[in-house]
Amino acid sequence: MLSIFLFVLFDFLHESRSFSKQASLPIWLFLKVYLFQIPTLLCQSLPIAALLASVSTMILLSRSNEITAMRSFGMSAFAISKPLLIGGVILTLTMAFIGEFIQPEAAKKAYEYKQKLKGRKSKAVSGFGWFKQKNTFVNYKRFDPQKKEFKLFSLYQHNNDFKIVKIIKSSSAKLDEPLNKWNLLNPQISYFDDNSELVSVDHRKTMQIHLDIRTEQLISDSRLSSEKSLRELDGIINVGMKTGQNVRQELVDFHNKISFFFAPILIVFLGLRFAYGSNRNVETVRGILFALAVGASYWLIFSAFRAFALQGNVSPIFSAWFANIIIVLLITYDFKSSRSS
Repeated sequence: MLSIFLFVLFDFLHESRSFSKQASLPIWLFLKVYLFQIPTLLCQSLPIAALLASVSTMILLSRSNEITAMRSFGMSAFAISKPLLIGGVILTLTMAFIGEFIQPEAAKKAYEYKQKLKGRKSKAVSGFGWFKQKNTFVNYKRFDPQKKEFKLFSLYQHNNDFKIVKIIKSSSAKLDEPLNKWNLLNPQISYFDDNSELVSVDHRKTMQIHLDIRTEQLISDSRLSSEKSLRELDGIINVGMKTGQNVRQELVDFHNKISFFFAPILIVFLGLRFAYGSNRNVETVRGILFALAVGASYWLIFSAFRAFALQGNVSPIFSAWFANIIIVLLITYDFKSSRSS
């Protein structure tokens, strides 16, 4: 809750200058902006909550000699830590549920209300874009999803040797929904021979073509790819690979979301060392510093390898799971050291 409060405070101070100066803006608009950001903040702060909860719980039990009493009755360290592990599983499932079903829609709403606060309209028109299908490339200057219309539309068709055989340019292309075809206004069709040399140019008033793409795929989405659900990311990746679009960021965040869901259950294992540790102050301080160092290392490694993956230096799968693997190795080593001592 503290991390959420601090985020809201600093975000408001940072964004307040860009908010509209209209005096008539209702207070509920401000509340809705930050209310719909809570699911994203929860997903980001649950691993921190798991770290603090596991470490503080085991330290309090250790310093009050409760762990010593439980060990004297024959309870193993695993049995003592079982409630923490169950809590970690619950946090992991909660985080996965929020990230998959609540966060994506809430992020849409948060952006919509923030745009209203800034006195702007939500992006209904997407800017310059392009897509590929089979032996055809299409680009456009803008797309209006309400009118279902491209502006400054161009289509490039090539043969199996990737030599241009036809180019169609039009000022606009509008979808005829009943026929599922696009009506081109004043198209210019250029034909080329096998050597890509211009053969002829044809001018028409109108022309109909078929494009194997849904208009929903062309609408600009203001959310970060990390704020989208796994189902949405999977759909974007599949379509992007078929149409030749660059979906590396979506691919990286798809694997990152899956691996990050396991962060709470991994981090709660940090509290397990205190089931073997001493209740002396020096051991307690050392344990806290170790837990904080491991937690900070996780965020550092996770962020660094995400950046490497986005640049194409490492595989998205490797970058997503590398931090988890390192944390498991560190926890295993510390667990064995604490147990032997």
